[in-house]
Amino acid sequence: MGDAEKLPPGSDSELFIDHARWLMEWHSKRSESITARAVSLLGFVGVVLALMFQGAALNLKPSGYTWALLTVTLVAFVTAGICSLMAIMVRSMSVPSVDNLRDWWVAHVRSPKPGTMAPQFAEAYLNSLGSGGNKSPVSESKIDADARAKFFRSAVIATGVGLVSLSILLFNVLNLIWK
Repeated sequence: MGDAEKLPPGSDSELFIDHARWLMEWHSKRSESITARAVSLLGFVGVVLALMFQGAALNLKPSGYTWALLTVTLVAFVTAGICSLMAIMVRSMSVPSVDNLRDWWVAHVRSPKPGTMAPQFAEAYLNSLGSGGNKSPVSESKIDADARAKFFRSAVIATGVGLVSLSILLFNVLNLIWK
């Protein structure tokens, strides 16, 4: 007799539940990591913008080139800040509710049928039965992590553009000061 013949009914459901749990956990950790980096980037952008406004106190006669660089720099850093906020933003997800769990428990207590609950939980995680949504919690956790990653990537690119234009702007301002 093989091992497959010794497994109780419904054991495949447990395998699906374990894998769904692992996937949700992995995407959740991915989302948390991106969120932590986005918070750091948002703080950096805030400091740079605050310091840029301190530069307004300099008594300079800026050229059109300086104004263009300043505009590009401000737009890039504001875009980076907005994208960082979008990466941090909380999104809703559909998972089996407490009421669903309580209803399933009451039904199980009234008429216990061993091996019937694991398939129901697998269905709830993978097909969103009773979760009130059209997508499964596993796919929604991936969609959430992907959205955060997209916004964070945009924030990093905007920050890079802002740093390059800020560097050029700095040389331009130093040139104006030394004249």
